[in-house]
Amino acid sequence: MSYEVVWKPLALKFLKSLPPLIATRIHEKIGMVSEDPFRYVGKFQGPFHKLRIGSYRALVMITPEKNLLEIELLDKRENIY
Repeated sequence: MSYEVVWKPLALKFLKSLPPLIATRIHEKIGMVSEDPFRYVGKFQGPFHKLRIGSYRALVMITPEKNLLEIELLDKRENIY
């Protein structure tokens, strides 16, 4: 069962600022992750999980009860940690 993906404004703004090829790659990865999120993510701090996409990282919040995958923050690795 696929999870619904919700992009928070800050993550969406960063995605739109990226070159089209990188943005497409990130979007495809998020689509793949939405099929089985716990296979791809690692635990982060509090309710957040981290997702590695090349040199970029996404902080996501997963709500299994609602089948919801929220992309909270997206940025370069050095800026996330």
